[in-house]
Amino acid sequence: MAKSARVISIDALKDFRAALADFAAEASTACHEVDFDIERTLEWLKHDQLYYWKGELRRWTEEVTRAKSELARKQIKSRPEDATPSVVDEKKQLEKVQYRRDEAERKLRSLKQAERYLTKQAIECRVPVRQLGSIVELQMPVALENLARMIDALEQYVRLQAPAAEEPDSDSGGGEATSRPPLFPSSTGDLPARPADPDEEPQP
Repeated sequence: MAKSARVISIDALKDFRAALADFAAEASTACHEVDFDIERTLEWLKHDQLYYWKGELRRWTEEVTRAKSELARKQIKSRPEDATPSVVDEKKQLEKVQYRRDEAERKLRSLKQAERYLTKQAIECRVPVRQLGSIVELQMPVALENLARMIDALEQYVRLQAPAAEEPDSDSGGGEATSRPPLFPSSTGDLPARPADPDEEPQP
C-alpha cells in the first residue's frame, strides 16, 4: 500500500529544515570542543603539571640537603664553652623545606592517580560524543538534502496551474469544473477502489 502524507504548510517544513541545519552546526562545534577540552586537560596533567611538580620535588630535596648541611655546620662551629648552641633558625628552615618536599611528593602521587582516573573517564566520554559527531557529519547532510528535495517537489506541485473551469452550458443545464488531483490523499475516499478478486464471494 502506497504511503501518503498530509502537508499543511510548506513553510513549516522550511523552518524545520533551517532549525535542523542550525542544530547540526552547533552539535558539530560542541563535539569538537568537548574532544579538544578532554585532550587539553590530559595534556595539562601529563606534561605541564607533571613537569612542574617533578621540578618542585627536585628543588626542595636540594633545599633539604642544604638545610641539613647548614644545621650541621652551625652545630660544629659552636664554641666548646657554649652549653646549648643556638640552632633554632636552622631547625625551622629545615622543617620548612622538608614540608615543601613532602608536599611535592604528595602532589606527584595525587597527579598520577588523577591522570589514571581522567584517562578512563575521557574514554567513556568520547564514545557517545564521537557517535553524535558521526551522526551529525554523515547522516545530517543526507537528511537536509532529502528535506530540500521534498520542499522543492512540493513547491513545484503548488506552482502547477489547474485547467480553467468550463463555462456552464445553458442547454445542458451546467457543466462540471475540472481541477488537479490531490498530491497526498487526505482520506480513504481519495484512493482508487481495490480490484475485485474473482475468487472472492460477493458481499450481500
